[in-house]
Amino acid sequence: MLDNVQQLPYLDDNLLQRFGVDFRLVQLPAATAPGLQIFEEGNYYAFIDRWGSKLYMPKDGGYYFDWVDFPIKTISLEALDQYSWPNPDPKEYNLQLREQAEYLYNTTDYALVGSAVIGGGIFEQPARTVGMENFLMSIVAEPKFADRLMGRLPIFISSRATNYLEEVGQYIQYLRTGTMSTPRLAG
Repeated sequence: MLDNVQQLPYLDDNLLQRFGVDFRLVQLPAATAPGLQIFEEGNYYAFIDRWGSKLYMPKDGGYYFDWVDFPIKTISLEALDQYSWPNPDPKEYNLQLREQAEYLYNTTDYALVGSAVIGGGIFEQPARTVGMENFLMSIVAEPKFADRLMGRLPIFISSRATNYLEEVGQYIQYLRTGTMSTPRLAG
């Protein structure tokens, strides 16, 4: 599964070839991938993401997961200081991607699209960590909390992207970052 939240699978190479897709994605695992264990809870399938949030998908008729419980329960600087931030991806993930990228680079003529940042941005991920209502209220009622929460996210993203690019950067032609994309200039 490429993205468990949205239930998006990796596409088989035969399918990509059938439709003439001329690029291949060299992507880090989704934010939920490391050690992901889906379990049943009542009428739902559930899992805990790397940020400590719980997600549910209805067993009957569910198509994707929604965030339902959050690791930061209190909007306070103390609660934020006690929060255990996730670690960037282990080095072995990036080394596996390097092998994949190097192989594709040397044996195919596909454009290689890198994707080093999976997950929400400075507004989306905090809402997934404290809940949307709490996060939006914190912007007004507790701006120091919101500022610190949003300010920590670029550190995580930068570390994750740097580790990825150190291993894969020389092989990719295009870098996709979240919902924005950036052409990688040769040179």
